[in-house]
Amino acid sequence: MDEHESVAERGGGVARQARLMLEAETGKKLVSPQNAKQLRALAQNPSKKAGGKA
Repeated sequence: MDEHESVAERGGGVARQARLMLEAETGKKLVSPQNAKQLRALAQNPSKKAGGKA
């Protein structure tokens, strides 16, 4: 299980760096309050799709 956590942490770090690089390159934020709200809703109810439709 520790190996899975380590891989997940590394993957999250890679994704974070990619997001930060893209934001720096485009000058735009990728995470907005609106899409963050959708992500929270999805995390609370994984049976729904990201678009809010079942």
